[in-house]
Amino acid sequence: MNGKPNPSKPLEELSENNKTTPTPDLQKGLSIDLIKLKDKLLAMFLLNYAVGYVSFSIYAYNNSLGNVSAFDLQYFIAGLVPSTASLLLNVL
Repeated sequence: MNGKPNPSKPLEELSENNKTTPTPDLQKGLSIDLIKLKDKLLAMFLLNYAVGYVSFSIYAYNNSLGNVSAFDLQYFIAGLVPSTASLLLNVL
């Protein structure tokens, strides 16, 4: 109570009080990195979907299939091939 350590406390309990926690700056940096990663993944998903939609729209137009719906899983899957090819060409 008077600022002196209590000798009756076990050594483990005293060492637990001295454990360091991540600083707020480190936590802030980590959260900013996670936000940037989320934004990049969302942009990649939307770009992949758009590429798939455009490629399927061109296919539907060429084969007179009529209008295509706006939301469909096949557009994302159809966008994987051109997006992956583009990524590989840019990397190589």
